[in-house]
This record gives sequence, structure tokens and C-alpha cells, in this order.
Amino acid sequence: MLENHIHLKASDNNSPVILTPDSIGIGPEIHELLAWLNRNITAIQKDLSSLGAILFRGFNIITRDDFREIAEKVDEKQMTYVDGNSPRSKLKSNTYTSTEFPADQFITLHSELSYSNLWPLRMMFCCIESAMKGGATPISDNAVLLEKLPKEIVEEFEAKGLCYIRNLHSGYGLGPSWQKTFETDIKSEVEDFCKRTDSHYMWVEEDSVRIKQYRPAIRTHPISGQRLWFNQADQFHISNFNADLQAAYEALYEGDSMSRPQHVTYGDHSEIDPSYFTEIRKLIDEIMLPVSWISGDLVYIDNMRMMHGREPFEGDRTVLLTMFK
Repeated sequence: MLENHIHLKASDNNSPVILTPDSIGIGPEIHELLAWLNRNITAIQKDLSSLGAILFRGFNIITRDDFREIAEKVDEKQMTYVDGNSPRSKLKSNTYTSTEFPADQFITLHSELSYSNLWPLRMMFCCIESAMKGGATPISDNAVLLEKLPKEIVEEFEAKGLCYIRNLHSGYGLGPSWQKTFETDIKSEVEDFCKRTDSHYMWVEEDSVRIKQYRPAIRTHPISGQRLWFNQADQFHISNFNADLQAAYEALYEGDSMSRPQHVTYGDHSEIDPSYFTEIRKLIDEIMLPVSWISGDLVYIDNMRMMHGREPFEGDRTVLLTMFK
């Protein structure tokens, strides 16, 4: 139980739980927030497994170094973004920019690294500078999504599993390079990582590598014991692009889906009915909650319980990220 008889419960105003210095009985300084987090870390982690996210607002988190101090000193184990598929820059001590996709693009909701065997259990996002317009981080509950999905989709995904395919170039081409993805330019380190994580790899022409990862579509949360929809199949499928981009990819790769920068099939390599992705995305849109940023906000999120994305924005926006095992 949290100290001072603080009980966290789901918000009833279409937003995550919001904690302020006044609501938890401490001052706004970073050292006070860190001390409170570490005194209550076990209870917070348990609450996150059911609530999905907690927004800390009104604390004096002003600079990148302020967030880095929290990320380093909170009683969690930081991890790298090795094997990631989103463009982001690594800063210090396993803190990263949240994403570097162009500002006019909507980033579809996903649970980070859910295609990998090494995913973060929890994450922290911190807004150093909020956008002039837009730029919210929508979140969506994987437990609710699993409950709402049609039975036929759930049963087929669970029975067959998934195969994620990525073709990573060596510096020139569409999508990320293997050097950026694995944070190394040494092939043997890529191979060692793949072996440790049960990822199939094959070096192909022009020093590129093809990665195949066979993963379940549903996983059980280690704290709550709850079954969760936990995959990125809809984000890996070409139907995630608009019609013009889909046509361009089909033409460029001459219909060879296995040669695209990324693709997904069932675990037996059969193709997934695209109408399933239409239904999945529709339900995600129905249940997602937008987290509108104020500079200094910190969101602590359970990555298995909650998906996250990004809305388009105007002006400068700086949101940082750290991930915990």
C-alpha cells in the first residue's frame, strides 16, 4: 500500500491518474519525488500493472539532466533500445528521444518491443518542451482491447502466433539500418544478440540482414497475471500505411512482401487477413486516451498493459524516454 493512505484508482474523466506534489504530500523538487517513488516502488509497480499509467504533474523537471537523474536513480533497472524499430537518438545513460518521426505524422499505438523477447516492462516519458499545438501521447489498454476483439481474431492469432520480418540495410535504404537498430557496427554482436533472443538472422546482399522473430500474440503480465494483447502485428503490416504508400511499396518490391523493410505473417508464414487489422485499429481508436503534455510532465507507464503513440504537432516538442526491465 502507498504511504499516507494514498489509493490509486482509475480516473473517471477520460485521463490517466494524475499525481501532484500536493496530492502525495511532498514538495516539487526532484529529490523529493525520487525519494517518494523509491519508498513506494513496489506498490506503484503493482498499481501500474492494473492502471496502466500514472501522470506526475507539477514537479520541477525542467531539463534533460533533470529527467536523466530520475531515470538513473529510481529503483528500476534501465535497459537499452537495442532491437528497436523506431527512429530515436540515444542521449546519456539509456535515455532516448521518444521518436524522430516527422511532426506531421501520427504514430500508431503500440507496446514497445513487443515483437522482441527483450521488452521493457515499464517506461517513463518526460516532456521537457510541449508542442505549440498537438503532440499528445495517446495510450490504450491492452487488457480492454483483448476483451473487445472478436473471438475469431483472438483465437487465430493465439493459435498460430506471429512471425515478424525485418530487412535491415547497412546504411542506405528504406527503414532503419542494422547498425542503428542494434547500436553496433560489429556483425558478431548482432549475431550474438539474435541467438540470445531466439531471433533468426540471415546476412543477405549488400551487407544487409533479414531478421525473423516468432512470437506469441498474447502474453501474461508477470505481476497482475492478466492476459494481454501484446504484439505489433498491425504496425508491421503494409495496411498500416496510406493507400499511396502501399501502392509505392508494392511497386518497389514487386509484390515480394518478404523483401520490404518490415512485414508480419502468422507463425506458419501464412498471410493475415487485412480486415483483421482494420478491426484491431478501429477498437484501439475507440478506447485510446490522449495524454496532453505540459512541460515538466512525467508519465510512468506499464508497457505490457498500455500501448502508446503520438499525435501530429506544430512547433518544437521535446519528449524523452527511458525503459526499465
